[in-house]
Amino acid sequence: MVLFDQFIEKLQAGDESAIELMNFLYKEREITIIRELYGIGCHKHDENEIGEVLGLTAERVDEIHKRCLAKFDAFAKEFPSISKK
Repeated sequence: MVLFDQFIEKLQAGDESAIELMNFLYKEREITIIRELYGIGCHKHDENEIGEVLGLTAERVDEIHKRCLAKFDAFAKEFPSISKK
């Protein structure tokens, strides 16, 4: 997931276009999970810690994270020129 890694790097750098894309692709809970797992604007947290805050199991957090990766991958395939910017 090279493109997703680049996306995360842009989010960590505060890139406005990456932030807009994240807000377009993901729901609030998904955004929270991405931010917390990758330490975007905060310290990194693991699935257990995130689950405790959101009232979810670590397994459910992992499932949502995987769904987020799949959403990004589908978007990148559908709109390759946009996702590479």
